[in-house]
Amino acid sequence: MDKHTPCATQFKHNKFGIYVPVCCSFKPKQNEKIWQELDWESKTKGDKIRTIIAYKDEQVQKEIVDILKKNNDVEIIAVAKNAEDTYKQISELKPEMVFTGYNFENNISGLEIIKKSKETLKDEVPVFNLITNDISKEDFFEAKQILGEKLNTIIKANTEERYSGIIEDYKNYMNLHVEI
Repeated sequence: MDKHTPCATQFKHNKFGIYVPVCCSFKPKQNEKIWQELDWESKTKGDKIRTIIAYKDEQVQKEIVDILKKNNDVEIIAVAKNAEDTYKQISELKPEMVFTGYNFENNISGLEIIKKSKETLKDEVPVFNLITNDISKEDFFEAKQILGEKLNTIIKANTEERYSGIIEDYKNYMNLHVEI
């Protein structure tokens, strides 16, 4: 078996609720009650950072997608060009990371997306990277208060180096916070 299972990754802490995994394996997407209650498939992370790109300008969105596609550590699972679709994709797909514009139509801001995402997903809210040149101090501090460390950065320039650095920093951060 080439993937970690609850059994293979059980160490000192039981993160699986009332169940204590034993040495048996279930195939992914099975109907066994324990497999469904453990929700193991949603907890396992592949080798790539599941990412959503949301930006209202399709040309800028395409540039960001093209930059991130070059990075082997990123899997772009969705793109969105409006606030409603961005929130819907975040809540349904539960990405690890979101790159989103700050200003959308009808004066909906990235802050509104952050609020709704946090309200719905609680601790499973993704890491947010806001793409903007004009976020107010108040909105920045409110976003930081809502997300804490999950408000990763404010992006003012769409460059390959900038995005590559964000992905590398995220990988390094995640490697430091793996429980053994």
